[in-house]
Order: sequence, then structure tokens, then C-alpha cells
Amino acid sequence: MPQESIVKLRFKFVLPINLILVVILGASLAWEWWRLERNELGMLRTRLDEEARFVHAAAKTFGVTPRFADFMEGFCHATDAAASPEHQVALVNPAGELVASAAAHAHQPINPAGLAAMTEGFWTRSRGDDSYLIRVSSDGGRRVVVAESTRLLRARVRRSLISHAAWILGLGLFLFVAINDRLVQFRGEKPQEDDVTMMLAVVA
Repeated sequence: MPQESIVKLRFKFVLPINLILVVILGASLAWEWWRLERNELGMLRTRLDEEARFVHAAAKTFGVTPRFADFMEGFCHATDAAASPEHQVALVNPAGELVASAAAHAHQPINPAGLAAMTEGFWTRSRGDDSYLIRVSSDGGRRVVVAESTRLLRARVRRSLISHAAWILGLGLFLFVAINDRLVQFRGEKPQEDDVTMMLAVVA
């Protein structure tokens, strides 16, 4: 096959394949990012909710006493600083007053007064380059606030996305080399009747 025919075929066949792979890569990464972040946030929400219920139970047992304050400090110290960065806990009474708080591993703690002002539900807050997921749980007028940085969560998502992108790029490179190898094999063969026939031969 003449060299110009091979170049023409490559342009008509290989370039669209590469463009399709780029589109697939972008769509796949967007979907994977959404899926991973949703799953990671879901697990963090579940854990913060469980911690809030645990603190509620302790508040009922100890009341607002020095013993409960010691429990809060011990509770925060017991969390793994590497697995739960910037972990904070606060207890707010029915009057909206902050009665106890702890932030054993928080280097940039959220203002406890700001935590006390938050209402029931899950919230997100940003401080500089960091972001926090906050759970506010109510029980009989009393509120427990548990906050944690999402820094590690987002780092895990990024690592997974890089691995996913590497896998897709590797597959794309394999297809690119395979297709070009098949095209090179057509050199010296009798030219086909038209480009459609040649493309079908490449795919076969």
C-alpha cells in the first residue's frame, strides 16, 4: 500500500479513535470522582453520626459535670489524629449555650461559638485550603456538634482518580499501538478498493 494511503487511513481512523478515548477518559474520571467522593462522604457522615450519639449518651450519664468534660477530652484524644484530622466535639444546652468542647488534634479549630450556633443536620465549612464536614445532632433540646476535616478524604479520592486515569491511558496506549501495528502491516500489500474496505480490514 502506498505510504500516502497509510497516512490517510491513519488520519481517518486513528485520530477519531484517540478523540473518542479522550472523551471516554474525561467522562469516566468525572463519574469516578462523583462516585468516590459520595461514598467517602457517606462513610464519614455515618461515623460522625455515631460519634454524636455516643456523646449524647455520655451527656445523659454524666450530666454537665467536670467528669463529662474529662470524658470529652479523653474522647477526642482517643481518635486517631492521622485518620481523623482536625477532630472537634462540642455540647450545646437547650438555651443555645456552649457547655463543653474539645479539639485535641485540631491545629486550626473552628470557633466553638460558631459550632454552638449551628442547627440540626450535616454542614460543610471551609477554612483556608481546608474543608470540614460537621454533624449537628439534637436530643431533647441538647445539641452535639462533631466536626472533622475532609482533607484525607479528598486525598484518597485523588489517589484513586490517578490510578483510574493511569489504567484508562494504558488501555488507550495499547489500542493505539495495536491499531498502528495493523496499519503498518498493509505496506506492500495490494491496495484495497476504497478506504471503507481498508478500515474494515484493520478492525478484522
